[in-house]
Amino acid sequence: MMIPRHDPSDRSLETAAPHRGTGVSHRKGSGLVAGGMLALLFGLVRVVAADEAGSLFNQANQHYQAGQYAEAAAAYEKIIALGRENWQVYYNLGNAYFKQRQPGMAILNYERALRLNRRNDDIRFNLELANLAIIDRIPQPPVALVVAWGQTALNFFSIQQVALAGLILWILLFAGLAANLLARRRIWQLAGRRLAWVAATGVLVLAVIFAAQLYQQRTSRYGIVLQRRVIVHTSPAADATEAFILHEGAKVQLQELSGTWARIRLADGKVGWLPQAAVGVI
Repeated sequence: MMIPRHDPSDRSLETAAPHRGTGVSHRKGSGLVAGGMLALLFGLVRVVAADEAGSLFNQANQHYQAGQYAEAAAAYEKIIALGRENWQVYYNLGNAYFKQRQPGMAILNYERALRLNRRNDDIRFNLELANLAIIDRIPQPPVALVVAWGQTALNFFSIQQVALAGLILWILLFAGLAANLLARRRIWQLAGRRLAWVAATGVLVLAVIFAAQLYQQRTSRYGIVLQRRVIVHTSPAADATEAFILHEGAKVQLQELSGTWARIRLADGKVGWLPQAAVGVI
């Protein structure tokens, strides 16, 4: 079955505009020249990196459309190595690995894409499809309805989207306060006051959501097993007792790192240790 996807040629990799320095030094002309040169150099570096990422993205899409999935995956990986974290790149990379019958790498990159774009139906569909190709079927424990609602609400927006919404509300808050203090007409003062109250309430709500997401991100790390078969031990040692076996594509929670070992927990409550090299962090 062909995995559904959007035509990658229709996607454009976001590029950052070069930084423009606006500060002026009042010390010496040499300081101004040096600062201008640094700003120009920084801008040129960003432009070159953006151009390189865009060129690689187009190359990767062309390889994919030609059925050269290994070459496409290599090009997408180079974009990520440049620090260009983009859900479209992860999504297309997942498709390229799925075509190569590598469910572990496909699931890992779909999960990374979903982390950046939680409400994308194409990502969710392909992730579910890739999960049908794995061996391990780990039962999910029952979750209370209230807890499920809370998790859904918490994960509805990405942490970047929450931060952006918070910034917009901060701007609206100060705009409302300014209107309340500076407007001459009573109606504009009242409108500014109401806008400030609504924005302040929104900022508080988003602050709680942002803090919860940040805590979840730092304390709940997950990974995907990338090896075809890996033995999970009762302690971080190769000669330790075997606890159970996992296969490529299984999702685990990373609880602790010790040397080259990682303590993992499954959704059904099983715990154990496996080599860090066997897992890709989402």
